Amino acid sequence: MGTGRMGSLIRTTAEGIVDAAGEPVFDIVAQIGFDLSELESAPAADVIIDFSNVATFDAVVAYVERTGAALVSGTTGYTPEQMDRLRELGQSARVMHSGNYSIGIAALRHLVAQATRELPGFDCEIVETHHNQKVDAPSGTAKLLLDAVVEAEPEAGYHPVYGREGMCGARDPKEIG
Repeated sequence: MGTGRMGSLIRTTAEGIVDAAGEPVFDIVAQIGFDLSELESAPAADVIIDFSNVATFDAVVAYVERTGAALVSGTTGYTPEQMDRLRELGQSARVMHSGNYSIGIAALRHLVAQATRELPGFDCEIVETHHNQKVDAPSGTAKLLLDAVVEAEPEAGYHPVYGREGMCGARDPKEIG
Protein backbone atom coordinates (compact mmCIF):
# COMPACT_ATOMS: atom_id res chain seq x y z
CA MET A 1 0.00 0.00 0.00
CA GLY A 2 1.32 3.39 -0.84
CA THR A 3 3.48 4.68 -3.63
CA GLY A 4 5.58 7.04 -1.54
CA ARG A 5 9.17 6.56 -0.47
CA MET A 6 8.58 3.75 2.03
CA GLY A 7 5.90 1.99 -0.03
CA SER A 8 8.14 2.00 -3.08
CA LEU A 9 11.11 0.75 -1.05
CA ILE A 10 9.05 -2.10 0.42
CA ARG A 11 7.81 -3.10 -3.04
CA THR A 12 11.31 -3.01 -4.56
CA THR A 13 12.69 -5.05 -1.67
CA ALA A 14 9.87 -7.62 -1.85
CA GLU A 15 10.29 -8.00 -5.61
CA GLY A 16 14.01 -8.62 -5.16
CA ILE A 17 13.57 -11.57 -2.78
CA VAL A 18 13.80 -14.84 -4.69
CA ASP A 19 14.01 -18.50 -3.72
CA ALA A 20 16.83 -20.92 -4.57
CA ALA A 21 15.38 -21.43 -8.06
CA GLY A 22 15.36 -17.68 -8.68
CA GLU A 23 11.58 -17.41 -8.45
CA PRO A 24 9.98 -14.48 -6.60
CA VAL A 25 9.00 -15.33 -3.03
CA PHE A 26 6.29 -12.65 -2.87
CA ASP A 27 3.46 -11.86 -5.25
CA ILE A 28 2.55 -8.18 -5.22
CA VAL A 29 -1.22 -8.27 -5.79
CA ALA A 30 -1.69 -4.49 -5.73
CA GLN A 31 0.07 -1.27 -4.90
CA ILE A 32 -2.43 1.41 -4.09
CA GLY A 33 -1.60 5.04 -4.62
CA PHE A 34 -3.88 8.00 -4.02
CA ASP A 35 -7.02 6.40 -5.53
CA LEU A 36 -8.42 4.57 -2.53
CA SER A 37 -11.28 3.14 -4.60
CA GLU A 38 -8.64 0.72 -5.96
CA LEU A 39 -8.46 -0.81 -2.49
CA GLU A 40 -12.18 -1.64 -2.56
CA SER A 41 -11.64 -4.00 -5.50
CA ALA A 42 -8.08 -5.12 -4.76
CA PRO A 43 -7.77 -8.90 -4.58
CA ALA A 44 -7.31 -10.60 -1.25
CA ALA A 45 -3.75 -10.79 -0.01
CA ASP A 46 -2.11 -12.60 2.88
CA VAL A 47 -0.87 -9.29 4.26
CA ILE A 48 -1.30 -5.59 3.58
CA ILE A 49 1.75 -3.49 4.35
CA ASP A 50 0.63 0.08 4.94
CA PHE A 51 3.10 2.94 5.28
CA SER A 52 0.78 5.55 3.78
CA ASN A 53 -0.99 8.24 5.81
CA VAL A 54 -4.00 8.69 8.05
CA ALA A 55 -6.29 9.50 5.12
CA THR A 56 -6.22 5.80 4.15
CA PHE A 57 -7.21 4.51 7.58
CA ASP A 58 -10.88 3.69 6.93
CA ALA A 59 -10.11 2.06 3.58
CA VAL A 60 -7.32 -0.06 5.08
CA VAL A 61 -9.52 -1.21 7.98
CA ALA A 62 -12.34 -2.06 5.54
CA TYR A 63 -9.90 -4.06 3.37
CA VAL A 64 -8.64 -6.07 6.35
CA GLU A 65 -12.21 -6.75 7.47
CA ARG A 66 -13.29 -7.71 3.92
CA THR A 67 -10.36 -9.98 3.06
CA GLY A 68 -9.01 -11.22 6.38
CA ALA A 69 -5.54 -10.02 5.40
CA ALA A 70 -3.00 -9.41 8.13
CA LEU A 71 -2.00 -5.76 8.55
CA VAL A 72 1.51 -4.45 9.07
CA SER A 73 1.19 -0.71 9.61
CA GLY A 74 3.93 1.85 9.85
CA THR A 75 1.60 4.77 9.27
CA THR A 76 2.04 7.60 11.76
CA GLY A 77 -0.19 10.49 12.75
CA TYR A 78 -3.24 8.46 13.76
CA THR A 79 -5.67 10.15 16.13
CA PRO A 80 -6.29 8.52 19.53
CA GLU A 81 -9.66 7.32 18.16
CA GLN A 82 -7.97 5.69 15.17
CA MET A 83 -5.44 3.99 17.45
CA ASP A 84 -8.34 2.67 19.56
CA ARG A 85 -9.97 1.35 16.37
CA LEU A 86 -6.68 -0.29 15.33
CA ARG A 87 -6.46 -2.04 18.72
CA GLU A 88 -10.09 -3.12 18.34
CA LEU A 89 -9.33 -4.50 14.86
CA GLY A 90 -6.47 -6.45 16.41
CA GLN A 91 -9.00 -8.42 18.47
CA SER A 92 -10.35 -10.07 15.31
CA ALA A 93 -7.50 -9.69 12.81
CA ARG A 94 -3.72 -9.98 12.76
CA VAL A 95 -2.45 -6.43 13.24
CA MET A 96 1.05 -5.13 13.89
CA HIS A 97 1.67 -1.40 14.17
CA SER A 98 4.70 0.67 15.04
CA GLY A 99 5.68 4.27 14.51
CA ASN A 100 9.21 3.06 13.74
CA TYR A 101 10.39 -0.47 12.96
CA SER A 102 14.10 0.32 13.26
CA ILE A 103 16.13 -1.92 15.58
CA GLY A 104 18.09 1.15 16.67
CA ILE A 105 14.92 2.97 17.73
CA ALA A 106 13.70 -0.15 19.57
CA ALA A 107 16.97 -0.15 21.51
CA LEU A 108 16.71 3.61 22.13
CA ARG A 109 13.13 3.19 23.40
CA HIS A 110 14.35 0.54 25.84
CA LEU A 111 17.19 2.82 27.02
CA VAL A 112 14.82 5.79 27.45
CA ALA A 113 12.52 3.65 29.61
CA GLN A 114 15.47 2.41 31.64
CA ALA A 115 16.81 5.95 32.15
CA THR A 116 13.34 7.11 33.21
CA ARG A 117 13.12 4.37 35.86
CA GLU A 118 16.69 4.94 37.08
CA LEU A 119 16.44 8.74 37.18
CA PRO A 120 12.92 9.50 38.44
CA GLY A 121 11.91 13.12 38.26
CA PHE A 122 14.68 14.16 35.85
CA ASP A 123 13.74 16.70 33.20
CA CYS A 124 12.91 15.22 29.80
CA GLU A 125 12.50 16.87 26.43
CA ILE A 126 12.12 15.19 23.04
CA VAL A 127 13.38 17.25 20.12
CA GLU A 128 13.18 16.13 16.50
CA THR A 129 14.20 17.41 13.10
CA HIS A 130 12.96 16.07 9.76
CA HIS A 131 13.25 16.58 6.03
CA ASN A 132 10.80 18.97 4.39
CA GLN A 133 8.58 16.11 3.14
CA LYS A 134 7.60 14.92 6.63
CA VAL A 135 3.83 15.39 6.81
CA ASP A 136 2.99 14.60 10.44
CA ALA A 137 4.31 15.92 13.71
CA PRO A 138 5.23 14.73 16.18
CA SER A 139 6.67 11.73 14.39
CA GLY A 140 5.89 8.15 15.27
CA THR A 141 9.42 7.89 16.64
CA ALA A 142 8.90 10.84 19.00
CA LYS A 143 5.63 9.28 20.17
CA LEU A 144 7.38 5.95 20.81
CA LEU A 145 9.96 7.70 22.98
CA LEU A 146 7.25 9.66 24.81
CA ASP A 147 5.37 6.40 25.46
CA ALA A 148 8.58 4.88 26.85
CA VAL A 149 8.85 7.69 29.41
CA VAL A 150 5.17 7.62 30.38
CA GLU A 151 5.03 3.81 30.65
CA ALA A 152 8.25 3.63 32.68
CA GLU A 153 7.01 6.10 35.30
CA PRO A 154 3.19 6.11 34.97
CA GLU A 155 2.57 7.65 38.39
CA ALA A 156 4.64 10.74 37.50
CA GLY A 157 1.86 12.26 35.41
CA TYR A 158 4.06 13.22 32.45
CA HIS A 159 2.22 14.78 29.53
CA PRO A 160 3.36 16.20 26.19
CA VAL A 161 3.33 19.90 25.35
CA TYR A 162 3.72 20.76 21.68
CA GLY A 163 4.79 23.92 19.93
CA ARG A 164 6.27 26.06 22.68
CA GLU A 165 7.18 29.40 21.18
CA GLY A 166 8.19 32.83 22.40
CA MET A 167 8.40 33.90 26.04
CA CYS A 168 6.03 31.31 27.43
CA GLY A 169 7.74 30.69 30.75
CA ALA A 170 9.47 27.67 32.18
CA ARG A 171 8.09 24.21 31.50
CA ASP A 172 6.23 22.51 34.31
CA PRO A 173 8.39 19.62 35.62
CA LYS A 174 5.80 17.10 34.38
CA GLU A 175 5.66 18.54 30.86
CA ILE A 176 7.62 16.79 28.14
CA GLY A 177 8.38 19.26 25.37
